[in-house]
Amino acid sequence: MSKNGRIRFAIPATGVGLIKYAGYIAIKRINGETGQYPFHQEYRVAPPMAVVSPAKLNVLYRGIDNPVSIAAAGVSAEDIVASISNGTLASQGGGNFIARPGAGDKSSISVSTKMGGTSRTMEPPWEFRVKDVPDPIAKLAGLRGGTITKNKLLKTKGIIAELKNFVFDLSFQIIGFTLMTESSPGTYTEKNTESGDFSKEQKKLISETKVGQYIFIKDIRVKGPDGKMRIINDMIFKIVE
Repeated sequence: MSKNGRIRFAIPATGVGLIKYAGYIAIKRINGETGQYPFHQEYRVAPPMAVVSPAKLNVLYRGIDNPVSIAAAGVSAEDIVASISNGTLASQGGGNFIARPGAGDKSSISVSTKMGGTSRTMEPPWEFRVKDVPDPIAKLAGLRGGTITKNKLLKTKGIIAELKNFVFDLSFQIIGFTLMTESSPGTYTEKNTESGDFSKEQKKLISETKVGQYIFIKDIRVKGPDGKMRIINDMIFKIVE
């Protein structure tokens, strides 16, 4: 195709590797003669390459949505097809997927592309480690244990579960815990609650404690985003005032 004195032509890439082409341009001169101007050039065709990268780390976490981005050079996002060996992989469009790995400790994502009516498999499958989401840490008034005043305890609504420095922003719901006090040497009293807040009975136990006595918070049950219940760390506090 000629435009503004320039000629443009397209050469389809029918294979990979170094491709050479040559020819000549014929131009008719003013005197009626035709001049020929030979040319030769080469180019290299690379095989289609895919890149699979989780949006957070090279790890897929069980029980939650893991964003995964997939791209292949020279291929539109709509022409990318992906599957996972252990779990489910759902397309969100635009080369973005959500991976939810299964019970194994590894998952492989395979990628193929649709080009010119044919399907091409990208090599090799991309392998990821699969891990469980770590346990959160139970805290009371920002503490994991140690010394605390009775007044501060009574003003605290309850306990919380924090998962800090993790790649995903996840929340855990406390669904119950046990508070135990030592009313006298060797004599312990326990009260349970079915939430993260102190019950009235637990508040009463706290109010009856004396300086130097200990309060034990144990059997802390939490539910994560995967819906499973897990028991996390106990806490021990000594009343100092």
